[in-house]
Amino acid sequence: MYKQLSMKRIAIYPLLLLFALCGCRGKTGTSQVENVFKPGEIWPDNNGVHINAHGGGMLQQGDTYYWFGEHKTEGEGGNVAQVGVHCYSSKDLYNWKDEGIALSVSDDESSPIVKGCILERPKVIFNKKTGRYVMWFHLEPKGAGYTGAKSGVAVSEKVTGPYNCFPPIGRTLVFGRRMFWISIKARFPKNRRKVSVAVACLPIPTR
Repeated sequence: MYKQLSMKRIAIYPLLLLFALCGCRGKTGTSQVENVFKPGEIWPDNNGVHINAHGGGMLQQGDTYYWFGEHKTEGEGGNVAQVGVHCYSSKDLYNWKDEGIALSVSDDESSPIVKGCILERPKVIFNKKTGRYVMWFHLEPKGAGYTGAKSGVAVSEKVTGPYNCFPPIGRTLVFGRRMFWISIKARFPKNRRKVSVAVACLPIPTR
């Protein structure tokens, strides 16, 4: 009887060890290869870290997809940009590799993307004429809340960055292959029947 119990205990130990090893993958562990989406669960990258790319957009180049999104931090500070735009790459849309921060916020208070600004919804396109990648994003100057309504533009020779930011601009338009910014100032009289509008339209540099 004692020998039978001992044998059962010995047989159970390998199973307990297996379960323990399966449950030990932490935030910084290696992520398993996936072939299904799991709604409501944490979506890890290749390092086992939760993907951090909010309000993002995707760009396909060849057989690779690139995901650009806002890198958020915890707490109230995460309501403004503390890090920048994160980039991930994937061949199958299930498994994502961390490519790092494509566009970093600056510690320079004179920079349009100084830490503490609002930088949202980044989208990247490829300019065939210049051979460069252009990132567009919604930009609000630091401390301005949502009163600035700027469009941010950054350019890189590599899809994963690093991207260099141009000075913030106003409303944007695209005509053919040329990109322009348009600044509109409107005056609404009390009767609201006539509106005075001043428009300025200049080309956006992409080199």
